[in-house]
Amino acid sequence: MSETALTLPVPPNEESIRLLLRARMMFSHALEHATQNTEFDNMIAVLGLDNTIESILRCIVTHLDLETLTGKSFDTIMDIASLAGEINKALRNLANVQLPYLGEVKVLRQTRNLVQHGAIAPNAELKRFITITQRFFDKALQIIFGL
Repeated sequence: MSETALTLPVPPNEESIRLLLRARMMFSHALEHATQNTEFDNMIAVLGLDNTIESILRCIVTHLDLETLTGKSFDTIMDIASLAGEINKALRNLANVQLPYLGEVKVLRQTRNLVQHGAIAPNAELKRFITITQRFFDKALQIIFGL
């Protein structure tokens, strides 16, 4: 592990606030669909929850300028588990902190893939995924942005 080179939290700048607000709107939109209790709305909710987490992850990369600090390109990482893993590795090395709920984020992406590509309706797990997304969002805001 390298020396701590990044002190967290880092208060958000205007661009980061804009990206976080967009992620929050995605989360709210997913919640609206989750309350409709239809199979299709539940599918849209899972897609929205997954998009929320990916948006937060990409915001973290931009906000902390992880590409400059690590010398890695995060834009080319499309798999959310890999993206979260690389961000987590960078945060551990640079700031001695970890992203929360990485295992659950991976399960959400797997479910999202089933919804997106297999038209599977995730009714039984929707409340769990809402909780995971909310907790991930809250912890990331606290740890990374000091909010």
